[in-house]
Amino acid sequence: MKLKSHLKPAFIQPLTCISLGILAGIGISPIVLAEPILPGDTTIDQSVFSNPHPPVFKDGTIDHRPPRPCRTGDDIKLVIKIGGGGERERRYRPRTDLEQQDCERLRQEQKAREEARQRQREEQARKRAEEVRQLMQQWSNLYSANKLSEAEVVFSKLIEMHPNDASQYYQSGNELYRQGKSEAAVIIYQQAIRLNPRHAVAHKAIGVVRATQGRWEEAIAEYQQALSINPDYADALKNLGQALWQQGKREDAIASLEKAKKLYTQQRQPYEVNQVDSLLQRMSG
Repeated sequence: MKLKSHLKPAFIQPLTCISLGILAGIGISPIVLAEPILPGDTTIDQSVFSNPHPPVFKDGTIDHRPPRPCRTGDDIKLVIKIGGGGERERRYRPRTDLEQQDCERLRQEQKAREEARQRQREEQARKRAEEVRQLMQQWSNLYSANKLSEAEVVFSKLIEMHPNDASQYYQSGNELYRQGKSEAAVIIYQQAIRLNPRHAVAHKAIGVVRATQGRWEEAIAEYQQALSINPDYADALKNLGQALWQQGKREDAIASLEKAKKLYTQQRQPYEVNQVDSLLQRMSG
């Protein structure tokens, strides 16, 4: 079919608040290693602090140590590796109240920006999903009406929108199957497999379509393909057992169902276990 021929798959940030000149003055060439920033940490430029004056000690000397950066966690330190194998450790001074206020304010601003970006991403995803749904429906209607050239144009748009999203095609195939458009669903499942050759669930879905059409050999082939990808795919084993039974292969059917039952039991799916038991009882009757 012409339409099918076109269904191709389409550091750590250094902390620069410490001067290394003091080491250069004594002839040591240091390597500065900053502590890694853990997920969720917030690092903020200290130049925005409201208080440009460092604290003064009781004896009148100034604490020139850089303030602790605006990030989570205590005991943030800069470790300076010295050539002879020794280590020297320098700690940041505690933040002043004004610096602490700046940190909290900046954290809140960063959180608000991230929440706004997340809302924007969710809205974009919602609009994209709706556009895909409409295009899929349009393609399905054209395909069902045997308007293959027009359907091909619409499908090309879908591939452009989701060139590598196998899951999107699989979900769309499910929607078409629920609408009773079996052949259209198979084409979409096949596209998911082209994008992800190890998409066992899509193979199983094609097998279900073929089984409902009474095309048992094709259904068996799809179930077996799914199991070659995932040998412990209980649903595929159950469906394979039913298809083999329809082909008169009684022993193979029972073996497949018994293996499915064992897996369902391990997965704690009592409803599926009872369903397989019922099938086995009918086959033994």
